Amino acid sequence: MDTRAAADRAADIIRERAGRRPAVGLICGTGFAPCTDVLTDRVTIPFEDLGFRPSAIPDHVNELDVGELDGVTVAAVKAKVLPCDDATWQESGLPARSLARAGCATLLYSANSGSMREDVPPGTFLAFTDHINFSGFNPLSVERHGHGWGTPYLSLAELYEAVLTELVVAAVVAAGVPLPTGVGGYWAGPCFETPAEIRLAQMAGCSISSNSFLPEVMAGYHAGMQVVAFTFVSTMSAGIGPPIDLGPVLDLTHKAHADYRGILRAAIPVLAAGAEEPHG
Repeated sequence: MDTRAAADRAADIIRERAGRRPAVGLICGTGFAPCTDVLTDRVTIPFEDLGFRPSAIPDHVNELDVGELDGVTVAAVKAKVLPCDDATWQESGLPARSLARAGCATLLYSANSGSMREDVPPGTFLAFTDHINFSGFNPLSVERHGHGWGTPYLSLAELYEAVLTELVVAAVVAAGVPLPTGVGGYWAGPCFETPAEIRLAQMAGCSISSNSFLPEVMAGYHAGMQVVAFTFVSTMSAGIGPPIDLGPVLDLTHKAHADYRGILRAAIPVLAAGAEEPHG
């Protein structure tokens, strides 16, 4: 796939249909697509029109919304296309790359995860400060140097933009939603991790386990966006709590919609005020 051409095509459609240029990109976590109702004056674009692979993951909506929040134009992706859903790494990253090409300088990414920390129980949120990739694959290895993007040989030391993350955490906490920070552990899925894998990740300093963030945050960063990422903790990680069951996980997610909307209302103005122009 020529991801630059595909992202440029999708970006043109986003701006044309919405009649405006988005400043902040949002990728919703599983079960949180309805929360884009915090945006006013919304225009909805089907994934099919944008050339995005449809997601078959439960509780995802194959649409992109463009709307307004406190004077900020936001483009919100309401489904994830992931390797655990048999997507290629390029297909997984295309929505994030398209947000950058449409004009988004920052990406607010939300995942779903299991917790490795007793002080971050199910039903709470956590912001990323870093991650460890346990999948054995680097998403940027499929992006050849000189094929429309900057070099894939880039430092990830500032992948999760530290100053913006601190500002977002402060704003979210002030709005009444606790938001501790920690390191994410990524596995490709679709099955959940083993207890031994979780013990190893704990020793390495991880706070959460997930299979839903790596392709998109790395693609968005490679495309030029500043990234702030957070996760909803929907279960404890393997070996720490009861066996993971997707049904209760989704039920708990639905109960957290009010806090998720609170995070969006607090974070998006901060991201718009602190953003730099995309450099991809």
